[in-house]
Amino acid sequence: MCEGQHVFMALALLVVLGPATTSARGTKPLLEDVRDRHRATLEAIRTVTYSYEWTQLKNEPIQYDNVPSQGVPGTPIDSAHETGPGQYWQSPDVWRTRSLYSDGSRVDEVFRFGRLMRARPAKKNAPDQRLKVTSETMSAFQYGHGLTILFGHQSRDFEILPFHGLLHQPHKIRSVERLAVRDGRPGEIRVVLENDKCVYELWFSPNHNYLIRKRIERPADQPRHWHEHEVSEFVEPNPGQFFPARIEMRSFENGDLKQHTRRNLSDVRINQSVPNEAFRVPGMEGSLCEDLMARTQYRVDADGHRFGAAQPIPPTTTHQTAHFELFPSRPASSPSSLADQSTEFWLYVVIAVLVLGLCVALFEIRWLRAELRKRPIPKLGGN
Repeated sequence: MCEGQHVFMALALLVVLGPATTSARGTKPLLEDVRDRHRATLEAIRTVTYSYEWTQLKNEPIQYDNVPSQGVPGTPIDSAHETGPGQYWQSPDVWRTRSLYSDGSRVDEVFRFGRLMRARPAKKNAPDQRLKVTSETMSAFQYGHGLTILFGHQSRDFEILPFHGLLHQPHKIRSVERLAVRDGRPGEIRVVLENDKCVYELWFSPNHNYLIRKRIERPADQPRHWHEHEVSEFVEPNPGQFFPARIEMRSFENGDLKQHTRRNLSDVRINQSVPNEAFRVPGMEGSLCEDLMARTQYRVDADGHRFGAAQPIPPTTTHQTAHFELFPSRPASSPSSLADQSTEFWLYVVIAVLVLGLCVALFEIRWLRAELRKRPIPKLGGN
């Protein structure tokens, strides 16, 4: 009887642990297969060009923990924002996007050799500048151009890396599963990856060469928020080669949809020749560029390369304007104004002393008159 119980318990454990053991053993080969297929698909995309329409379907303020209220991620609250339409060009060495902004300006962004050049029309008070050009880091461009679901994801050190790049950094794979077959087509592979900055849920589509169809991003420091990128439609520009045609981006706070944007791509072309001229911003040659990382400024050529010596960025008009708004009665001081203030101060001191002396004299006169009234008037010729 005792031996039978042992056999029964062993069989029970085998039934319970068997699927889990099989799943654990099957996770690594499935993950590696997805990784390799997805990477091969991305590396097969050498050049890309397309036009797009950008639509904002919902835009409510998001209150992040310990962060001021924000609008669309990557868009300054008090500045113009993208409205579309726009164009996109990509080659192995350089990317460029051109977008229409809410203030009516066309903004160009060019990423080349690890640096982002952003160019937009100069302000009216800068007649010597045709464009306002800045040099920034890559992350702002990569995370904002709408194709991060395809090409890159924010890593634990805030780099933008492809999926196989995330796997090279410290991480934890929570789960890897092949979803059920739908309409007779292979099921998607869902991967949940965690690092110390974020948790990613990724859906890879075997029907589209293992491109990512959907991604959910849950920041580790913002537990009330998550963001979704979803490809709701693919296009096949070349036989057997797919690319997103419609991308939905949604942001949630405590389960409530706060923001929703849609990017519709058209005239998608893959692996066709892109002329070098497509990556040159009209009017950039000779423009003054502000390097926001090095805090210097210099002139650039047609490709955004520096020529001539770099100089420190001087105090901007914006900073002076902000100072005047905060202290409208206290303009910035200069040596001459300080001298004037010193002269004015001593003039006030002299006037104050004179007034005080006059008050003392008046007081003394009144006191003497009062004393004289108290004294008896002497009689003349008395007996």
